[in-house]
Amino acid sequence: MRVVYVQLREQDALAVIVHHLVMDGVSWRILLGDMETVYDQLKAGGPVHLPPKTSSFRQWARYLEEQASTPQLASHMAYWTQMLGDAPILLPVDFEGGANLERDATSVSVALEEQETGSILHTVVPALGGDIDALLLAALTRSLGDWCGTDEALIELEWHGRDALAAHLDTTRTIGWFTSLCPVRLSIRNAHRSIDKLASVLRQMKELRIHRASYPLLRYQSANPDLYARLAGHPRPEVSFNYLGRFDSVDPGHRGWRIAPADDALQRSPRNHRSCLIEVNGGVAGTRLTFDWHFSTGVHRIETISMLAGNFLDHVRTFAVAARELAPERSAQPNPVLVPTERRTLDRIAGRIGHT
Repeated sequence: MRVVYVQLREQDALAVIVHHLVMDGVSWRILLGDMETVYDQLKAGGPVHLPPKTSSFRQWARYLEEQASTPQLASHMAYWTQMLGDAPILLPVDFEGGANLERDATSVSVALEEQETGSILHTVVPALGGDIDALLLAALTRSLGDWCGTDEALIELEWHGRDALAAHLDTTRTIGWFTSLCPVRLSIRNAHRSIDKLASVLRQMKELRIHRASYPLLRYQSANPDLYARLAGHPRPEVSFNYLGRFDSVDPGHRGWRIAPADDALQRSPRNHRSCLIEVNGGVAGTRLTFDWHFSTGVHRIETISMLAGNFLDHVRTFAVAARELAPERSAQPNPVLVPTERRTLDRIAGRIGHT
């Protein structure tokens, strides 16, 4: 880790440089939030007080290692086998056999208007029980389906990886790289109306969250070679998706610190092979919900990805309308009762991390 204070003509800046292998997006929020808190306390002439530390990264890693060797882990295999299936979903390409290298990577950015963003964040997402991922993934599934001529999509999901795995583990203030990946095949087959498609994706995402923490253990840490081989044999997604939440400020307090814009051209070697053909990263920048579609010009034309990204935004708007129709139906369903330990864990997670 390196920290450099830079005096610029327009505005001073603090450069904090950490390798991504040891810091995920959530960790940046924790670190920068603490730095801002310390700065404010010292500026006021008072003592420095930070919240108590949580479980260490080592404790979390050791717990995962223990879980990877338990017989209960294999019980999740039936879900992954059935959900992932055997049929690949190949994306159309503009340049057959083109190189998917970082040197050719570029991106297309699209964004909802400020009013649309506010409506989704403050009206639509609460109507979905806070599940903005289901809304966005329903739109992504529909837009990819339109493009590929299918009613399903195979997507690599990236998430914060800080699921409440055990009562004695609390990683809400732990710095490290917890980010995790898992594939998901989302289907909107036999769902004819937008409201039915959205409800279907909501159900599939709810089930995925029950099993998702087991995937990296089965795929990469299981001591059973048969489990590893079976998951390795499933088709790989050619599209990845990550919703980062709000990352344009250090914390919701907006006390004056901001994340400075930076060129990410040097973050990856230009000789690297990209893991997916298309990477979609979304988040709230300023007052607008923005999505960056990363791709290789050796594989796709910019016009193709621009069309796909625009179609995605249209479907987000369509499903946002459907979500308002779905809200009365969801509110009529009984709410699950959480035991106190679960409630405290969920409150800590909701209050601290949201999404990566």
